[in-house]
Amino acid sequence: FHPEAVRADGVVLLLLKCAVCGLIVSLASARAGLLARGGAVAVGQAATRAVVGSVLGCLLCSAGLDMLWFLTRTR
Repeated sequence: FHPEAVRADGVVLLLLKCAVCGLIVSLASARAGLLARGGAVAVGQAATRAVVGSVLGCLLCSAGLDMLWFLTRTR
């Protein structure tokens, strides 16, 4: 670990990505759970939808934030 390699803008990006991904996971899970109808089978399908939605949402969000960070970063 090299502390001199850690920059403030990188830490800000990390905290932003964590907060946004946490929001995406919670919203996807709540939406899938509230829309579940039909008993135990529907709950299992809702959980699967929540996981898939969360993973895709976090990947897309992370890629988008990384692109913005690289495009706006000054050296």
